[in-house]
Amino acid sequence: MNCVPRPGPKGLGNRNKVRTPWDFTLSVFASYKIDSTRLLNDCFEADWNRTKVNRIVKNDEERERFKTYLRSIYKWFREVYKFYSGSDPMNDIFCIGTNVFSDLINGLKQFVDGKYLKLSDLDLERIQTNANEQNSKYNPKNNLVRHNFLEVFMRMCETKYMKNGAGGPEVDSITKAFKVMFDTELFPYFRQFDSQQWRKTILWQEDVDYTLKIALDPLKSIYRKFIGRNSLPGGQQYMSLTEFTELIVNSDCLSDNFGGK
Repeated sequence: MNCVPRPGPKGLGNRNKVRTPWDFTLSVFASYKIDSTRLLNDCFEADWNRTKVNRIVKNDEERERFKTYLRSIYKWFREVYKFYSGSDPMNDIFCIGTNVFSDLINGLKQFVDGKYLKLSDLDLERIQTNANEQNSKYNPKNNLVRHNFLEVFMRMCETKYMKNGAGGPEVDSITKAFKVMFDTELFPYFRQFDSQQWRKTILWQEDVDYTLKIALDPLKSIYRKFIGRNSLPGGQQYMSLTEFTELIVNSDCLSDNFGGK
């Protein structure tokens, strides 16, 4: 009877271990609904129909050209609105108040130049935008909701470029004026508010996905604890802004570097 030593484990030599690449479709982010062309178009149509654009652009053909151009750049107005409406919401409603709107305008260097557009013009356009609005819980009085945000830039463009002639004689239509205003004054500032780019480069990564999967059960338990205060009986449960704020306060993670805003 012969006995031989058991052979050792087989190695791969100099070859690297084969590893399955990370797949977004199998991550915790897979069910996120990414902004599609159809979704953006639906949002634009809803906002356009709620504006008082008929009072600003009275020519039907020019209004259609203006609408086509605004549709092509609407994404950026929606992105900027999402950011600033979250800075100082009205109770549970995301909207833009006077102070937040001033912060936005201050970020647009030389937009209010004192010659073609004055601070008094800014206040007047805000008032006219909010005039005759059907205020409700979801449209707080004297605040800009999403369709107001689009309209107030229409009005400022008309004042600065059409009435006061900021673009010169060649800018003879609201479409041309808005294109000049957007390309030269708005887009250099607006392009930094691309939340989808942040998701792609920072959030939707393998290490973040792995961490969330490990912590998913406790996170779900915490979520269930803080939802339902504003939900209808028998309706879908969700977390309101007030409940989310309460969760953050109770977690004791606010500091001088990470405040309520």
